[in-house]
Amino acid sequence: MRKLKHIFTQILLAFGLLVLNSACDKEPDYEKQGFIEVTVEGRAIDVYSQEPIDSAIVQIHSGPRSGLYPGFVNRTYVTNSNGYYSYKFKAYLDSAYYVSAVAKDYYTNYGITWGSWTFNGNRPTSHAPYIQYHNPWKDKFVFNLSLVPSAILKVRVVNKDGVYDRFSMNTPAGSPLGNDIGVSGMYVDQEYEFTVYGGTELTLSTHRYRPGDGPGDGDYVPIKITCLPHQVNTLLIEY
Repeated sequence: MRKLKHIFTQILLAFGLLVLNSACDKEPDYEKQGFIEVTVEGRAIDVYSQEPIDSAIVQIHSGPRSGLYPGFVNRTYVTNSNGYYSYKFKAYLDSAYYVSAVAKDYYTNYGITWGSWTFNGNRPTSHAPYIQYHNPWKDKFVFNLSLVPSAILKVRVVNKDGVYDRFSMNTPAGSPLGNDIGVSGMYVDQEYEFTVYGGTELTLSTHRYRPGDGPGDGDYVPIKITCLPHQVNTLLIEY
């Protein structure tokens, strides 16, 4: 009988703990209070080297829950030497929240879709991850933000053979649009500098035109190059 009482007591104790845990994990009445206390944490990582990014600025963006991509930054956190960041804040039900990061010599992940781009075989974080904190309710999120490193590309363009009298090159990926190269003449020797994506293969679209060629004429010559991140890379183009 004593043994049965002991077993019964253990069952009641286990049931009590189960009820207690269920109560602790109970979904809050956030519809009434209008917000949820959420924790957002993770690391900022170099997508090429997979190393942590020290002193990256991780940002919480917020805006109306209207389906629009909010651009207002209302919280920032500077990562430590391990690339770690952590936020705890009230997420209001009438607002949407996203996480992005910026760092020196890196591209942000905010508003960018990288698509099929890979960097040393790794994929960067596309856009700013959405903090989906209700429907269903969730109060903790872990986002590792993989950022693309930048590189410097110095291009020297030389008219070597005197066959073409015009040369053009479209802006390399990662550099601001409108920084195209366009030169003319038989005696060209000029240098240009671009900030580009580091650690992935870039295709430089170049065109060469002979005297008398029209806009749709000329020779298209693609040049593929992979620039080492955070370094100065040089390229000589002779035509």
